[in-house]
Amino acid sequence: MFEDDLVPGQEVEVTYKANGYPEASQKVTLKSDPQGLAGDNVTWANISLTSNAPAQVSGVSVTNPTAVSTLEDIVFTFSRNMDRASVERAFSINNAGVVVLSWDNDYTLRVNPKDLLDDMDYTITIDGSIAKNSQTNQFLDGDKDGAEGGNYVFSFTTKPADVEAPYITSTTPAENSTMLYTMRPVIRVEFNEPLQWNEDDVTGDEIVVTNKEGVVLTGRLTHAVVGGASVLHFYLDNDLELDKCYKVAVKGGFKDLSGNVSKGIVFKFLSEYRTVKSSGVIDATDNPDDWFSPGGSGSSKGFTQLEDQSMVTSNLVSNPSQASSFKIHYQFDPDTQHPYWGLRCYKKNGAKYYNDGKDAIIQAYVYGDGSGNWAGHGVRDRSDAASVKRHTKHQMNRGWEMVTWDVNHEENEIVSGEKTLVAGLWQYDAFWIWRGHVEDFADEDPDEPSQAWTGDVYFDELKYVHYNTEEQHATLDDIIITSVDEIATSNITISNDGNAININAPEAIGKVFVYAMNGVTVANVAPAATSATISTANLAPGAYVVKVVTNGKTEAKRILVK
Repeated sequence: MFEDDLVPGQEVEVTYKANGYPEASQKVTLKSDPQGLAGDNVTWANISLTSNAPAQVSGVSVTNPTAVSTLEDIVFTFSRNMDRASVERAFSINNAGVVVLSWDNDYTLRVNPKDLLDDMDYTITIDGSIAKNSQTNQFLDGDKDGAEGGNYVFSFTTKPADVEAPYITSTTPAENSTMLYTMRPVIRVEFNEPLQWNEDDVTGDEIVVTNKEGVVLTGRLTHAVVGGASVLHFYLDNDLELDKCYKVAVKGGFKDLSGNVSKGIVFKFLSEYRTVKSSGVIDATDNPDDWFSPGGSGSSKGFTQLEDQSMVTSNLVSNPSQASSFKIHYQFDPDTQHPYWGLRCYKKNGAKYYNDGKDAIIQAYVYGDGSGNWAGHGVRDRSDAASVKRHTKHQMNRGWEMVTWDVNHEENEIVSGEKTLVAGLWQYDAFWIWRGHVEDFADEDPDEPSQAWTGDVYFDELKYVHYNTEEQHATLDDIIITSVDEIATSNITISNDGNAININAPEAIGKVFVYAMNGVTVANVAPAATSATISTANLAPGAYVVKVVTNGKTEAKRILVK
């Protein structure tokens, strides 16, 4: 823009000055075209300035320095790109600590603490007279006084040793329940923490499903870590029989990241006993363009735009008959001024209307993220298009679960309009992800939320079903869990007296294995007796896993050798 003595077409020098930055200049030619548009008569001058402030440690991944896990990397972030070699020379840790350093990029240093001792105080120091940044070659301002050369110091305490065995927090089907709304349920087993998982170790007996005749059902097992804990899925190859009792045996011996081992469980459930009168696909979950984006509905509230709310297709499906599912990413805002946190994934206008909503069951498989947030469905009544109600009553565990709504017989919440019942034609309105009404979380600490702020959810097999009204004849007594079947209970004892490992069992012991924490077998015996003793004299101090195998039983235990 021309002012004062500036002349069109003239080359001028522009000088930039700012506190904390070196002065810089550049030359530009002033644009002018009296016949042109505004863009032909405005000259832009842009320049990048590099701060002359020394680099600092701008962040560390540890949220609680008094309880640092040796299973998770400590990540330091610098305010600018660093000279990696100088930082590594400047790095030290006291108390004979041994760590491994690596870099995600030039400003992100990763410290692996796996070899640190449990329940021990440590201090990491980065010497500010050695570490330099690679942009201005200045020394690190470790003490953040604005001048280069100060040391950065980070003190922390490692957690006490993890001696708690991993355990199962939930299953689908639930124990002693009737698995309604599907003849091919996904058998889901959720643990409280991540497991050590190696596909090469899978033997096919991790989850065994049998009917009352003892016939083993075939299927496919998968493992995933979702929201910081493991979940196993057993996908059946075929539908279950109608109105039958089934048994699920989950074997023990799963190891957590510290080598503690789980116990097995056995539970029973009943299959769906009603035949399908009519059903229809609401959406094949293969085209996101048939839906508004999760943040695109005016009824979506309390989410942040800092990270995109998106819906995309995914090949993670609950049933091989489904080609795809929808993946929804969400991020709620702890500081929202709206009345609730919720995303309404709204099916666009022109969606199909369905007859007779009186006894309709809307259902979809939902792959939960373990967030504790809720998922559910919404419907719209054709006779009063303004009347929308939702049912967000399924609190998400980890993995696949059926999310259903008996439209006229289960609790619902009115979103708009006044109509409470669906009398005739109805339309699927939306899939909801729901955290709750803000007023109900008034006392919640945003830094330690009871439900997660962000996550990823999948859903597929979105349909409606009308069922006939047959009686249920199968009972849980159709299968008796005997002592042989009851793998959750074991009379095998494993103890360590400081000099030897002692094993006792009610039946002959076939094999005993002793594993180091890296999975290497350090000892094994085949006693063919009800007791065994293994000397620990030749074992280095540390943690080991002892696995005992008898006829039909396996027991494992973590021990410490001092």
